[in-house]
Amino acid sequence: NPTMEAKVNSSMGYHFQKINKYKKADAEFKKLGAIMRWQLAGHFENVSGSGFNKEYAPLYESSNAEEFTNRYGAKVKWFSLPYNYKEGRWIYPSNHVYTSEAIIFAQTFIRSNKEQEVHLRIGASGSIKVLVNDQLLFSEEEERDTDLDTYIIVAKLKKGYNRIVLQLGESGEIDNIKYMMRITDKSGNLIEGIEAYDKPKSYKKE
Repeated sequence: NPTMEAKVNSSMGYHFQKINKYKKADAEFKKLGAIMRWQLAGHFENVSGSGFNKEYAPLYESSNAEEFTNRYGAKVKWFSLPYNYKEGRWIYPSNHVYTSEAIIFAQTFIRSNKEQEVHLRIGASGSIKVLVNDQLLFSEEEERDTDLDTYIIVAKLKKGYNRIVLQLGESGEIDNIKYMMRITDKSGNLIEGIEAYDKPKSYKKE
């Protein structure tokens, strides 16, 4: 079972990290193949879950030049995560933006060497929407605190660049938003020949 194998790798990583064997920990976490190159935009209104079904601009606007108005009326833009995130770790947006009673967005650009069907294996805390090339593929309004690979979404990657967007929401039902995404084939094997970028790329919308 590829999910169980990934969970074992993660558990071993945390074990080695706890006993200060950091190189062994990094090696175990790297086996997860999590996508680590992301940009974030936020935060947007989500009091009592009111923002889940709103179409905030970052859903369909990928440009780093575009300004969005956040919940306090301030202008915000997409920004890249710092590269100090090590491979295979969960992404915690609250380290970078305010997430309480908020909607935040994460985007990455995946370069595929061919057109192919893949499985997006996602773990997340909070409500979630998943879009590929601006097409909504998955939506879960209930705020859950899930483990890795909880949501498995079939998606088609085009040859070239593909935009993947996660909308993540919190309205008091969970303690903290986090997420992790892996890209595999239908058997759970990591896809070879793909690269992730944290800067906007030209892509074909669905």
